[in-house]
Amino acid sequence: MLTIAPFNERLAKPHNSTQPHNRGMDFRTTAAGHQYGVRASALIMHAGKLLTYSHHNKYFVPGGAVHVGEHSTDAVHREIREELGIDCTVRQLAFVGEHLFTVHGMPNHRIEFHYLVDVDPETVPVTTCDEGHHYPCVWLPLQSLADYPLKPEFLTHELPQWDGELTHIATVE
Repeated sequence: MLTIAPFNERLAKPHNSTQPHNRGMDFRTTAAGHQYGVRASALIMHAGKLLTYSHHNKYFVPGGAVHVGEHSTDAVHREIREELGIDCTVRQLAFVGEHLFTVHGMPNHRIEFHYLVDVDPETVPVTTCDEGHHYPCVWLPLQSLADYPLKPEFLTHELPQWDGELTHIATVE
């Protein structure tokens, strides 16, 4: 199911939080036999391509768990510094995703914020570092994303045709 909502200008502006957050504690919890989590990711595009990294024959966009007390835009900045070692400018919230799925028999409910992010393409490293592991960075052509096992999957169809409006994506696997 796909729901399209009008773009909210307030959401596109990065929040410069002065509130300290609980550094290092991911916004994840398990309750009543379900795991819940909040993530933020960077949609970095240049010359008609999307920046991803390759891991186990799949492609992922940079990003990760939002920390407790951290705004999602701040999480994107942190994740790009951690994974790519470069600075970025968070421009606009493009997609909000709600995903229901099961991993190893445990139901999961994940909320995701996907932002358009600018970086200097000349500073993008050859590999990304995620939790101490290095993975190759790969620029995938936007118009043929459906030819790649990209995660989250909805990006393969929604990103190439995205109209600039904040889009809500709800999936059940």
